[in-house]
Amino acid sequence: MTIQTPCVRQCCLNDKDICIGCHRSLQDILDWHTVDDTNRRRILERAENRKQHQPILEFDANKLKHLKTL
Repeated sequence: MTIQTPCVRQCCLNDKDICIGCHRSLQDILDWHTVDDTNRRRILERAENRKQHQPILEFDANKLKHLKTL
């Protein structure tokens, strides 16, 4: 059984070329269709590790209010 793509259709790369939707690197995404299931598991493990260690983004509600008035 082939491991299915973890893509969640929220594709947008951050400044480190990591997808904010599935947490795969750009290279992982490009390689996905040509690697075997062993390497797909490795890709998924790296993506999960990135997801678990991503910084928590905080926002300033006052700045958000300011943006609404622009």
